[in-house]
Amino acid sequence: MPNEMVDVIDDKGQVLEVKLKSQVAVGDKLRYVQVFLFDADGQLLVQQRQEGRKRANLLDASVAGHVQSEESFEDAALRELEEELSITTTLEPVGDFYGDWGHCRLFKGVVENDIQPCDREIKNILRWKMMEVFHKKATLPWAFSEGFLSSLNFYAKQFFAPLTYVDGHDNVLGTINYEEMNRKRLPVRVIHVYIQNSKGEYLFQQRGPFVEAPYRLDEAATGHVDLGESYEEAATRELYEELGIEHTFTKDDEIFHGQLPNNKFAKCYLLKTDNKLEINGDEVIDIAWLTLEETAAMMKKAPFLFTDSSFYLHKKCYDQLK
Repeated sequence: MPNEMVDVIDDKGQVLEVKLKSQVAVGDKLRYVQVFLFDADGQLLVQQRQEGRKRANLLDASVAGHVQSEESFEDAALRELEEELSITTTLEPVGDFYGDWGHCRLFKGVVENDIQPCDREIKNILRWKMMEVFHKKATLPWAFSEGFLSSLNFYAKQFFAPLTYVDGHDNVLGTINYEEMNRKRLPVRVIHVYIQNSKGEYLFQQRGPFVEAPYRLDEAATGHVDLGESYEEAATRELYEELGIEHTFTKDDEIFHGQLPNNKFAKCYLLKTDNKLEINGDEVIDIAWLTLEETAAMMKKAPFLFTDSSFYLHKKCYDQLK
């Protein structure tokens, strides 16, 4: 709204003066918020800006706007949610990033209720998987607002560390970022950890809404091998991050090493334990203990419940697990 009061800040975020939003000049640095909202299918809500607005028709974050003077970032994000989509939801801060335009704090959240986009501000709401958003960002950057491009770059740095890039024989060539890996389908390293309890059951996790292949079943712990890590170090890290179990993997725990249909090279490890789990709710939303026979039956009747890699690796590792 043109009569809102906003803070003009310096490079350190200190307030220099307070202005009417309508009086903001080119070069003034302000405070902003952006919100990434994910639906129940793990898709990101992307807004297309309405005709008549600045940057009309460009793609933008689910919700975005200025922080008013004496307003907190969180209060601004919640206000923008109500104004633009007529909803309220719990938000989690992702972090802060800066540019020539000022200081922005990015939030993320899940929306389960119906939304009512404000016709004055939003022309359309699109729903895309996160990897699809990154692909479009790379191929059609002119369709995105500058602020949305910045927040996507920031989001990728927060959640996707540099990966170990390999050749067709799993020899390390260097590093690559998550976005380029997906766009070019280049081979990188991943780990999968199987956990077996004393009953002979295997742990499967249901993946969270903010990760690739959301809500599907996968091995107990999975992930990419980050820059400078060995397969064993990555497996040790992912197991602790996702399930809170401390175990140092060695080559003796390995039960499979090979290339997946998606070009990634995988190593699978088996850990037999009844240790208590501390589930990371951002990455894992539920777990299930299944026998090998139950898993095989579910994969036959409902393969879509599992990630593609889990489906493939179960067949490859079945004899070792049995």
